[in-house]
Amino acid sequence: MDNVIDKPVWDKPNDFYCVFRCTTIEFAIQLMEFGRIKFNTPTSWVEYAMKFGDGRGDLYEGTVAFCHLLDIDRVIELNKKYNGECFSKTILGNRLFFKSRFSMGLPCYCFYILKIDKFECPGKVGIQKIETDIEATYFRDFADNKTPREVDQLSENERPALVCINDYPEFIKRIKQELIKLGLDENEIITTGVSYFDFEKYGDDGWIDFNQREPNELSIKSTRFANQSEARIILNTKKKDILVFLQKNTIEIGSIQDIAQYTDTYLYEGIHLEMNVKIFKKGQ
Repeated sequence: MDNVIDKPVWDKPNDFYCVFRCTTIEFAIQLMEFGRIKFNTPTSWVEYAMKFGDGRGDLYEGTVAFCHLLDIDRVIELNKKYNGECFSKTILGNRLFFKSRFSMGLPCYCFYILKIDKFECPGKVGIQKIETDIEATYFRDFADNKTPREVDQLSENERPALVCINDYPEFIKRIKQELIKLGLDENEIITTGVSYFDFEKYGDDGWIDFNQREPNELSIKSTRFANQSEARIILNTKKKDILVFLQKNTIEIGSIQDIAQYTDTYLYEGIHLEMNVKIFKKGQ
């Protein structure tokens, strides 16, 4: 049959349909009405994880290398490579983690990207329905795993909300314009997807050196957070005045109501998405 595709796969599986930002009702309204955005640092996320447990925070955030504490040869090797005031060392369990102080202090902004490969590619050409689920754990993580009853007891401003941005290129364009007005060069504004690494794969005795150039290690996270399908804006700058400003202040890119929508429903059970798309055979 001419309309059947053998072994159907997406031509560009990493393209994405839209992006999500989990937040609270208060900040969702501010984002929608004013485009108000707060950059945070990887250090702040680690501190959050230490205080409240993993979910919004990740203890492994910004890891450039790690090894077992008693693997003396490896400790010596990594110490030589990642030494001095530029790097910090953290002990978690039986492991020694190396992190860049510079990268851990960089302003970052994160969001969920709904990649096209999250949908199963249909086996026929023409108008087809595609569907997928976004796991409940994504929404629960950003509500610190509160139950619906616990959420109902929060003040309205503190309750979870979800902003869906339908025009990602325009959203990024507006953010870049505001950051450039602030004094950043465009090449200091990095947008990148996050890849996920199984830190437990090699057991306590394992080790890894990611050999990443700063701040590229910020695009690696634990597979524990793969459900967050994350992308990031990383401001790779040494301009102290901008770093100090963004520690305490937000930026505003103007209303995004023309390119986004939001819901104040706590999506405790996750969500199911369906849409119709037109499928072509490659080359048509």
